[in-house]
Amino acid sequence: MKKGDYFVIAAVLLVCPLLFLPSFLPSDKKTAEVYIDGEKVRSVSLTSLQVEEHFSAAGCEILFEKDGASFLKSDCKDQLCVRCGKLKNAGDSMACVPNKVVLTVKAEKNDNYDIMAY
Repeated sequence: MKKGDYFVIAAVLLVCPLLFLPSFLPSDKKTAEVYIDGEKVRSVSLTSLQVEEHFSAAGCEILFEKDGASFLKSDCKDQLCVRCGKLKNAGDSMACVPNKVVLTVKAEKNDNYDIMAY
């Protein structure tokens, strides 16, 4: 290997971890969104939420809290969505497939960086 090869390898090893750094940075503003059959039906800002909030639709009951969102009840057979627990981090999502309900936690864009990798 030549001297230039070592420089390229060192540069790649230094840059790669920086690409994943934004996904570990905390976000100030989180929003939980509920989609039914691919259509957004509810969006709740978890950051500005003062008291817990319940939402029922399509056979599912969803609980929104300041620190996350979760499925409380579902009329589906498996109950995987209920057993999933609380979605807390940006990018977390869970689906109740039989009822076609998707719950997702998203973060607003943080101006400290240009790109976010999930």
